[in-house]
Order: sequence, then structure tokens, then C-alpha cells
Amino acid sequence: MINIRLLAVALFFLVGPALAREVVMPMAMSKADFEASKARLVGQLDSDRYSEISPQDKQTVLTTLERMDARLGKVGSSGQLSEEDRVDMFNDQEIVNTIITHAAIDSRVICIREAPTGSHRIRVNCQTLAMLKARERIGQDAMYTMERQKNNTFPGGE
Repeated sequence: MINIRLLAVALFFLVGPALAREVVMPMAMSKADFEASKARLVGQLDSDRYSEISPQDKQTVLTTLERMDARLGKVGSSGQLSEEDRVDMFNDQEIVNTIITHAAIDSRVICIREAPTGSHRIRVNCQTLAMLKARERIGQDAMYTMERQKNNTFPGGE
């Protein structure tokens, strides 16, 4: 049963960094290795890579990393953790992974080829996914507002 949990932890350490890149955490990690990985991640939190993470989520990541650090402080490496601490460590890793991978997805830059209104010249417009979603939301809100105003202006208009 413990081997399944170790495999799950190993998968997190292998899959999480693949999405977040640059932060690599091996299955059996010493406190020093964890601190190095933690320092890299904390340094990346304020970079453009994770610009879409809210301040509250950044605080959650930092608090969770501190809990993980404290757990590893009791023992020399993650392989020596008790079963309860391994489960807690895995859950904390999932919290960090969820926040970071969500941010990485929203921070991804997408370039779109488009011709501005009234022009036939194609331009490349690059924005983060979060900016594109916000742009779409603003457009939908504007269309909804115009439709409501149209219906209110003309009695019986639908």
C-alpha cells in the first residue's frame, strides 16, 4: 500500500514539473533538495510565467510549501516520512500543483493572426490566455448590454 502512495508522489514529482517546467522534485528527496526546489519555485512565482496567480493563491502556495518544509524538517528525506505525513505531503503537493498548473495554463501566450477592422493587412496579436478570455468576456458583456438597451428602447422589441 505504501508503494502505491510512493508511486503517486513520484508521479506528482514527474508530472507537476513537466507542466510547470524548471521545478524538478525527485521521489526520495532530502530536505536540502526540497529547499532548492522550493527556492526556485518561490523565485518563479513573481515572474511573468505565473503572472496570472492571484495574491491569495501565491500566499496559499507559500504557506503550503512551508508546511511541506516543516514535515521534511522532522526527518532527513521524504522516504523517511510516516504514512500519515506522506499522505499530507501528497495533498499539499496537489494544492501547489493545482495552483501552479492553472496559472501556467492561463499565463500561456497565444498569438492570433487577425486583420484589424477596415484593413486587409494581417497582424499578429500575442496575448496571454487569461487576457484573451477577458477580452472575449468583455465583448460578450458589451453585446448583452447593447441587446438589453435595444429591447428597452423599443417597446415590444425582442
